[in-house]
Amino acid sequence: MNSLTHALTHALRSETTKLFSLRSTLVYTILMAGSLFGPATLIVLFSSGDPVTMEWAKLGYGYQIFQLIAVVFAAATTAGDIRNHMHAQAFLTQRGRWQWVGAKIIVTMVFVAASYLVGTALSLGISAASGAELILGAGETAFYVPLIGSMVFAAVSVGLACVIRSQVGAVAVPVAWMLLIDGMLGMAAESMEIFRPLAMIAPGQRQEQLISGFDPLDLGLSTAACYGIILGWLVVASGVGLWRNRRCDVR
Repeated sequence: MNSLTHALTHALRSETTKLFSLRSTLVYTILMAGSLFGPATLIVLFSSGDPVTMEWAKLGYGYQIFQLIAVVFAAATTAGDIRNHMHAQAFLTQRGRWQWVGAKIIVTMVFVAASYLVGTALSLGISAASGAELILGAGETAFYVPLIGSMVFAAVSVGLACVIRSQVGAVAVPVAWMLLIDGMLGMAAESMEIFRPLAMIAPGQRQEQLISGFDPLDLGLSTAACYGIILGWLVVASGVGLWRNRRCDVR
């Protein structure tokens, strides 16, 4: 067990060093944090209310843009490592093939969470400095559900990138799912029964249900079931990514 922990620690250190050595990391941080505090700033500046009221939903108004950027970051950096044969170097220096993927998932999730918290903190700071009235006693799901969802969707993108192994494809598939397929499943399920099981396991649909507390399709899913489905995507995508990474050839 100590050997396993020691090996994972070294892999985590390697992925962390790689993350902070890339100039693109700063760009992604600015984009992700800005996608949260940018809309909040605009709401404060252009709202006609006096004083402006800011609750969690307004503070995190740009969370969908944040998640899209987080998915692009996770997919592009993972597929980029494969394209540049960084995973092959990990195979030479680490005891198991799984270690770089496991470390990549953990570091990516932590980085996304940190960017989300920074963006939210800036939203709070800008709102408070502008004299807005902060109403934070309710609606916390609009804060922590997107946080959890962003971490999970980023980790899923890492797993998919390990399977697809193309930088363009690894980015295109999760982006298309988030922007188009997930929503289309919800619309199709309203009129066609055959799509209801697919809409039931759609992670974006379940995230929206957790945030709003409302199930428009009346699927009968509890809060725990929604969390289970979202986390199930994490487990399945990570498992498939680890399997593919173990089985693939290194050129």
